[in-house]
Amino acid sequence: MHNYTRILIINCYICIEPTIKDMKYLILIDKKSIKRNPNAGSQVTKMFGAREIDFECDKLPDILIDEKNCFISTYKVSNKGVKSDITGYLDNDDLIEELLTNKKYKDCNITINVHNNIETINHFPIPKYSFKYTPLKVKCNECGHEFMSNEFLSMSNDDDDEYRSTVTGCPKCNEYDCCDVRYQNIKEIEHELKL
Repeated sequence: MHNYTRILIINCYICIEPTIKDMKYLILIDKKSIKRNPNAGSQVTKMFGAREIDFECDKLPDILIDEKNCFISTYKVSNKGVKSDITGYLDNDDLIEELLTNKKYKDCNITINVHNNIETINHFPIPKYSFKYTPLKVKCNECGHEFMSNEFLSMSNDDDDEYRSTVTGCPKCNEYDCCDVRYQNIKEIEHELKL
């Protein structure tokens, strides 16, 4: 919401003069934080996804407790009620070294397989530079709360069947687009860079 002090009619044009509280803010790039991205232009990133750790053993080591630090998926039971030929998944990799190196578990005949799933992420091209912005004191046009620009709330709004998102939400009153902010573009200072 913007408050306006007066409306002027000049040559059949309506001019609305904003009040002082509708200030525009320019948030500058912190020049010390600028770095050249080694993967600039890339549109694909490979990342580790979920790690799966499965195991097979003749008998279950006493350190493994089903549904606490492992999940048993298959086993055989003898007529004496003893489990054997056990397969399952470890909850995390903290136990791997203990299970494979402790002589206590040697007779369990355990084999552990670790599967690192690689995820491919497609995205917009990585920019030429990475950088941070210098925090600036701003004032909410709705409630007058003053705060630093790095405290903005990220918000989304889907009023009137139109989806919009902003990173200029007021942390006090939650006003969407609480002040008029422009972030400096790296192209405005690129000529000054010596990277």
